[in-house]
Formats: sequence, structure tokens, C-alpha cells
Amino acid sequence: MVATGKGAELGILVRDGAALETAQKVDTVVLDKTGTVTKGKPELGEVRPARGGAFRGDEGVRELLRLAASAESGSGHPLADAVVRGAKVRGIDVAAPETFVSVPGQGIRASVSGRAVLVGNLAWLEGEGIDRVPLDRDVREIADAGGSPICVAVDGEAGASSPSPTR
Repeated sequence: MVATGKGAELGILVRDGAALETAQKVDTVVLDKTGTVTKGKPELGEVRPARGGAFRGDEGVRELLRLAASAESGSGHPLADAVVRGAKVRGIDVAAPETFVSVPGQGIRASVSGRAVLVGNLAWLEGEGIDRVPLDRDVREIADAGGSPICVAVDGEAGASSPSPTR
């Protein structure tokens, strides 16, 4: 995990340990034109609120993105930066979290406006007691399309999943 954390600081993202082990066998690389490689920065895609969750409609999605981006503003991870930039581009104010804890390779735990916010991968959120069912379908769709799903929970409830990087 230390190596993947150091790689992330340098802009090199590794999905999991198995991918890193498989990389030693690579002899050809084909690049796409989504911007992740050409621009060097992942970008936030659409925010997909959890099915049946509390964050509904445009205002709910904006509030959820405000909480997630504020929580992520305490991190230097490239995907966290994409969330923060994505919020700012959408005209959302991003504040520093009151508390922030990074769990390398998994996600972050923060307090924003008195609310408990988790941002990370779905397996980690599930391990933290979050019901994965409201996010499962979107996470699969995002991953199948080549995106990196970022999952959010607020106050113990699934909030949303969002693809990054996609463009």
C-alpha cells in the first residue's frame, strides 16, 4: 500500500494489488483519449445519487457534492482533487473539513458541517457498515465503462457514486 500511495502522489493510480502484479507482464500499452493521460488530471463525471437515498433532485446532488468535495479537500489524492475541482466548476463552495482521516488505498473519513462523511471504494464503505445495495448497480456500470467509481456515504447512509476519471 505504501507504493500505491507514493504512486498516487506522483499521479500514478493503481486500481488494486492484483493490477500492479499483472503490470510486470505488460509489453504493450494502448492509450485512450479521455484526458486522464493527455491532460494528466482525472475529471469528475456525473454524480449518481444512491437509489432511495436522502440526496434527491438537483439541490440534493449539489449538497452531496459539497459534502464530498469538502471532505476530499483534506486529501492530496488525484481522484480527490478531481472531486474538489468538479464541485468548484459547478459553482459549489468547498470548505475545509473539521476532521479528516485518510485510510490509504481505501478512502477518507471526515466531518463536514457536523456531518460524518466517508468517501472511497465500495468495499471499504461496506466494511464501515454502509449498505452497498443502493450503490451496487451504478458502481458496476461505472467500472464496466472504464471509470473509477468514487462512493460517498453521509451520516452512515449511502449517498452517491461518481465516475472519475472519465474525460
